[in-house]
Amino acid sequence: MSKRIFALLLALALLLSLCACGKEDADKPAAPEKPGGAAEEAPAEMVPGYISQVIELPEGCSSVRLMTLEGDKLLAACGGGEDYKLCALDLGSESWSFLPFDGAEFGGRNSNGFSNYGISGFDVCDGVLWVLVRQYFMENGVEGKFYVLRYDCATGEELSRAEVGFEAIPGSESPTPVFSNLTPLGADRAALCDYENAYIIDSQARLLETLPLEGFNFNLVLRRGEELYVCGEENGDIGLRSFDMESGALGPLVRTDANCYGYYVSEKEEAFLSQDSGLVSLDVNTGDTEKLFKWLDVAINLDFAQGGGTVVQSAAGDYYMAGITSRNIQKVSPGLVKDREVVRLRGISDPVILNAALRFNSTNEDYRVEYEFIGSGHELSRQEILELVLQDSPDIVYTPSLPQNSIDGGLFVDLLPYIDADESLSREDFIEPVLESMIRKGGLYELLTQVDVLSLSVRAELFPGRKDWTMDYVEEMIANRPAGEPVYFWHRDQKYMLDMLCRISSGEYVDWEAGTCSFDEGDFARLLQFVKDTPYTTEAVTPVLMEPIMGIGSSVALSRNFFQGDYEYAGFPGTSGNGSYFTDSAQFGKNGYGILASSEHKEAAWDFLRLALLPENQEYGLDLSFGIPVTKAAFEVQLEKNIYEDVMFPEYSFTREDADKLRELVYSTEKMARKDDTLTEIIRTEAAACFAGDKSLEDTVRNIQSRASIYVAEQA
Repeated sequence: MSKRIFALLLALALLLSLCACGKEDADKPAAPEKPGGAAEEAPAEMVPGYISQVIELPEGCSSVRLMTLEGDKLLAACGGGEDYKLCALDLGSESWSFLPFDGAEFGGRNSNGFSNYGISGFDVCDGVLWVLVRQYFMENGVEGKFYVLRYDCATGEELSRAEVGFEAIPGSESPTPVFSNLTPLGADRAALCDYENAYIIDSQARLLETLPLEGFNFNLVLRRGEELYVCGEENGDIGLRSFDMESGALGPLVRTDANCYGYYVSEKEEAFLSQDSGLVSLDVNTGDTEKLFKWLDVAINLDFAQGGGTVVQSAAGDYYMAGITSRNIQKVSPGLVKDREVVRLRGISDPVILNAALRFNSTNEDYRVEYEFIGSGHELSRQEILELVLQDSPDIVYTPSLPQNSIDGGLFVDLLPYIDADESLSREDFIEPVLESMIRKGGLYELLTQVDVLSLSVRAELFPGRKDWTMDYVEEMIANRPAGEPVYFWHRDQKYMLDMLCRISSGEYVDWEAGTCSFDEGDFARLLQFVKDTPYTTEAVTPVLMEPIMGIGSSVALSRNFFQGDYEYAGFPGTSGNGSYFTDSAQFGKNGYGILASSEHKEAAWDFLRLALLPENQEYGLDLSFGIPVTKAAFEVQLEKNIYEDVMFPEYSFTREDADKLRELVYSTEKMARKDDTLTEIIRTEAAACFAGDKSLEDTVRNIQSRASIYVAEQA
């Protein structure tokens, strides 16, 4: 199918969609208009759903580590402040109280503020709360003691405390095992588990019986009233097994598609497990599941967006959720909710866009985002694009799944008019070269939400300044380095550095808008020769001379570690500007989103996408490891959030000086280097012959220029 016919079909599909809807004129407006409402709106239709509520933690607590339920009390092991705290929430009054627990008795915190102990077991049975405490530090040559504590749930009184001292296998010389969890089997019995056995203990942590964990384990614990289910395996199949708490007998394996890990309790005697998309009810006899709710529809923030490690249900039918280190507890209750229009998003699991979706769904009264997760490695064919537009018809699409030359006004909405009409966002708010790189053919059809930086760092005392950071200087610096000192960290081999050159080439030697390239000009030939001739090492030796940066999330710590001192962002020698490049490929993969021209909810789709650009979207659960926000205000929020001084390991600190260096790097970077598989393959193939000695450098560069010129011209 020719490009002209393809474009005509898309235009026809768009025209039919617009005529059928009767919502917009055929002509594109200068700026988007919000849809007008009727003079009197009909009462909102209410439908069965779930209502979310955040339960704040008690004073002095900043995270939930473990959680369980006993009658009208929610029990939690919380971190924060000076110590762990054991807390109890009265579900009726929603007031907190504390159980007697002093972490100093188990080692307290070290000089860097980290705990010398942890709570790795926390569960209730027959009105008794069992707590497993592990010490991490060495004492009298013994590493890691374990203690079992028991509390009366009604009064909060500590009933017993005992050190675990038996051997992993009775009669052997094995040391005390590392226990992964604790599961109560009654008021006076519990199962301590390592990765090989379940050790049945009494209230004083004395060994009663050892059960080999062949075919089952306690990675999953599901309590339904008085019934207990654990994760099982049989002939490679994973599912659930009932577990008799008196005899330790296992029931037959029940396979299920739900995730067999986590901790689930139901005082209502219901069974449920989590899936990637949400919570499902479970038939314990067949393994069949049925959706209860999606995480995206109920989650308040990223802590709960991927499902919690713990979900408990009260006798009233309310669900309480907590992730591994959630900052609060989320209550989800059945109820009537407003029926809202759906904005469909087809994309990958991107934490930045997911965070925006959570904020949108919790604040927008008329629309909600429905997130369909797809794989990130598949590029759609033109036939699949037609089916996407004519049949599937999402509103927002993850653009890296599309051919590059399909991202234009024939398929997508130009977002520039939306930005220009936005009261809280303007073109000036963007990091300028990033916005310029997104504008193609006069429009903004693909919106990047974050970028990263490709650069080269060097030991501070060796950096002569950007003007003198030339190929001659770098080659001389390498030649004069101390004997045995590697140029790069030992993971950086010739293939790695060639990939870096391929990436920066897309921004340094290619003009995508004009459809031209210039590999036969500038220092490309010298850089290619440099990649070929640079000494590489396979020995883990530090310090190193230079370090390539592919993403800034960990660049500071890596540079300090490898250089054993201060660093500077030098950029690549022989290149223009500051020698560094923005890239659309962050640590978690490429990103980019567009609103389809066939969407019936363009304004609502933009209201959602804009949230990913605002500084408020950076306030919870995101950091620089996800990339650099594309707006300046959001980037500044991230810089401030990441400032941290590590007293014990200073090399892992991110100081204000580090923030200033990164700020200067970002605001002085002028070019975008996009990952392009075809261009990379051209350079790799031709370079391979050169590196093997089968082709001269001049012929290699000539071939790269010829092949790349044809390809780049086709893309324009």
